[in-house]
Amino acid sequence: MKFIKTLIKDGGILLVATMGANVANGLFQLIMGGMLKPRQFGVLTSLLSLFLIILVPVAAMQTMTTKYVANFKAADDFAKIKQLLISTTKYLIVIGAVSALVMATAAGEIAAFFKLSSELPVLIIAAGLFFALVLPVGRGVLQGLQKFNLLGINILAGTITKLLVAVVLVYLGYGAAGALMGIVIGPVVAIILLEPVLVKLLRKHQPAVSLNLRKIYRFFWPTAATIFFFNLLIGADIIIVKHFFTPKWAGYYAGAVTMGKVVLFLPLAITMVMFAKSAEAHAKEEDTLADLKRYLLIIGILSGAVTLIYFIMPRQVMLLIGFGKYLPLAELIGLLGAAMTFFALNNTLLLYQLSVHRLKFIWPLAFSALGQVAFIWFYHPTLETVVLTMVINGCLLFIINSVIVFQSGRLLSLQARILNIIN
Repeated sequence: MKFIKTLIKDGGILLVATMGANVANGLFQLIMGGMLKPRQFGVLTSLLSLFLIILVPVAAMQTMTTKYVANFKAADDFAKIKQLLISTTKYLIVIGAVSALVMATAAGEIAAFFKLSSELPVLIIAAGLFFALVLPVGRGVLQGLQKFNLLGINILAGTITKLLVAVVLVYLGYGAAGALMGIVIGPVVAIILLEPVLVKLLRKHQPAVSLNLRKIYRFFWPTAATIFFFNLLIGADIIIVKHFFTPKWAGYYAGAVTMGKVVLFLPLAITMVMFAKSAEAHAKEEDTLADLKRYLLIIGILSGAVTLIYFIMPRQVMLLIGFGKYLPLAELIGLLGAAMTFFALNNTLLLYQLSVHRLKFIWPLAFSALGQVAFIWFYHPTLETVVLTMVINGCLLFIINSVIVFQSGRLLSLQARILNIIN
C-alpha cells in the first residue's frame, strides 16, 4: 500500500498526463485510421515506424540524461545538471540538422522502398527529425529531477498539439502528409513550453566546469543499442509487412497493430517513474529489486487486462472505437496484445537494468531483435505467422531478462551481506 501511495504521490500527474497522452496518441492512430483510406494509413504507420527507429538517439539521450541527472540530484550537484543540459543540447542541434539533411537527400530512395507516389511525406519526416532530436534532453532533466508533474504536462501538450494539427490538415485534404505534419509541430510546441520551465528550475545554479562529459556519453552507446533493438522488436514488423504485402493488407495490419500498441504504451508512465527512482536509489546504494517486482506486477495486470478483452471480444472492440474497416484482421488483435504485453514487461526490465548500470542483457536483446527481423523477413506466409513470431520471441526474451535481473540481484545482495559481516 505504501508503494502505491508513493507512486501516486510522486507521479500522479505524470500518470494521468501520460495516460492522457497515450489516449491522445491512440486517438491520433484511431482518428487517422478512420479519416484516411487503408492505403494512406499504411503509408502513415510505416513511415512512423521508420521514424521511431531513426529516433533511437532521442530516446537514448533522454534515458542517459535522466540517469545522470538522478545521480547528480542524489549528490545535490545541480551545477553539473545545468552543464549537462547546455552541452548536450548544443550537440543535438548539430546532429539534428545533419540528420534532417541526410534524410531529405535520400527521400527518393526511401519513397521507392515504401512504394510511395511522392517524396513529400519523407521530407516532412526529415523536418520532424530536427525538432524531435532537440527535445529529449530537457525532458530527461525533468524526469531525472523527478519533476514528474511538469514532465507529464509537457508530454501531454505536445501530444495534443500533434493530434489537433493532424486532424485539421487531414480534414482539409492533405492526407498522410497532413497527418505527418502533426509529428513536426508537436515537438516544436513542447520545446517552446519546456524552455521557461528549465530556466526557472536551474536559474540560480552556475554551470559546472569540471563535468566529465566523455564518461557520461559512454553510457549513451549501451542506451542507444538497447532502444534501437527494442524498437526493432516492436516496429520492424510494420515495415516488413508494408514492403512484402499488398497496400490493402498492409493497411489492415497497420490498424490491428495500432490496437496492439495500446497495450504497450498504457503503462509507459509507470516505467518512467521506475527508471528515475531506480537510478537514484542505485546511486544511494539502496535496494531496488523489491520495487521492481511491484512495477512488473502492476504493468502485467494493466497490459494483461486489455489483452484479455481483445481475446474475448475483438470485433466488438474494433467496432466500438470506429475501426470497422480493419475487421478482416480483428482476430489478430488478441495475439498482438499478448506480444505487446511481453514487450511491455521486457521494456521494464531493460530500463531497470540500464538504471542500475547492468548491461549483460544487451547481447540477448540484440540476438532476439535481429533474429525476429530475419525470421519475419524470410518467412511470412501469413500475417498471423508474423504476429505469432513476435509473441514467442517476446515470451522467450522476458524469461531470459528475468533470469539475468533476478539472478544478478541475488548475487549482489549476497555479496553485500558478506561485506557487512566482514566489516
